[in-house]
Amino acid sequence: MKTEELAERVLEERRSMAARQPGVAYYMMNLNHPAVGALYQLWLNEQGPHGMAPSDRARTCFELELMAPAARRLLEQHFETVDRVKNMGNRG
Repeated sequence: MKTEELAERVLEERRSMAARQPGVAYYMMNLNHPAVGALYQLWLNEQGPHGMAPSDRARTCFELELMAPAARRLLEQHFETVDRVKNMGNRG
């Protein structure tokens, strides 16, 4: 699954969870952590000049890019399972 597509899926799920459970963590990583914050600044610099904060989608893409391949595969498998369950419900 492409990073952008996976980011959209993550955001869709997070928005849904936040609507049902106010206060649920929206992002996967804490930018206030020194190591993550430093990587985020490097990533922002690679994105070129900007005057505004990145979109939620761009931020989620950054987080996905930091994930270990095995963790990312687990996340992809999660959404494949979600899709299978939805499709099973649509058959009835």
